[in-house]
Amino acid sequence: MAAPVLFLESASGHEEPLCSEDAIKTVNLLIQTLRRVRRLNAKISLNSKVALTGCEVAPGQTLQMLLAGPQHHETWLFLKEFHTKSPFSEGFEKWLSKAELFEAKTICGQPSEALAWAILLETGTISFHTHSGWLQPWVSVDCLSLDEDGEEYHQQKEIPNASVPSHVDEHQEWLKTLGFEKLPSAKQFWMDRESQFAGLRFLACVKNQINDLATSGAPYKQALKTLEVLNQDSLDWDGQGIPVFSIKEADGEHDQRRQLSNFYDDLTDTEQEFGRHIYFTGGIPGRIHFRLSPSEKKFVVAYVGFKL
Repeated sequence: MAAPVLFLESASGHEEPLCSEDAIKTVNLLIQTLRRVRRLNAKISLNSKVALTGCEVAPGQTLQMLLAGPQHHETWLFLKEFHTKSPFSEGFEKWLSKAELFEAKTICGQPSEALAWAILLETGTISFHTHSGWLQPWVSVDCLSLDEDGEEYHQQKEIPNASVPSHVDEHQEWLKTLGFEKLPSAKQFWMDRESQFAGLRFLACVKNQINDLATSGAPYKQALKTLEVLNQDSLDWDGQGIPVFSIKEADGEHDQRRQLSNFYDDLTDTEQEFGRHIYFTGGIPGRIHFRLSPSEKKFVVAYVGFKL
């Protein structure tokens, strides 16, 4: 799976300028928090909307300014090792364009892309220990999303956050295991698909879809879990009538989207409609499109990926 990542909310700094002493204290608290995370799980990386050097502890006071000089050389080496190569705003544009989650705000009304990505990728945030929205080990988030009909709805979520070392201690069991789930590679999935998913037949096009999804982390994990449930539903089906589904399922697409769910079935040498689908993620709209094949007593899977 993709390396586990925590998202630094670069906008969580103080709202007013600080004296140099207080600014340095805030920076040191952040560094101590990150070192505690690193000791628990060396696989975890840190990502942020802007480069770490440009993160502002307070207006006009960036990490680069506050950690200037040779005495901070070791600290910068640590941060460079911890930080991923590019800001998350560059790395996940494809996902953001497909996400049903429009906006995430703290209880103080502060929009936060870090919280949005933590929700989408089922992870957590790092923040400066500053004002009320970021002082607790759990951040209350107001999520604005869209449902299947394009209607807006709000949800409240609690996201793990760390702004002081004690927050890391509270999340230590979760942090220790983050990223250590044993998921099969895309290649292994495809090799084992017939034995692992005896109730499903996958079209050839699914191979590339799984390759694309396998680097996504949480969505890939959720897709595999959902395929396991779908496989069991198929095994419980006798090929007669409509199966009993143990997960949310939709029988067909809207008229304007129906053409998107047509796929070529190489076994029957025909193009067929695969409008029936189930859902495998929340914020990122993952879909598995399939059709019933009574003659095979199986479900035929044509698509595993983000919403068509």
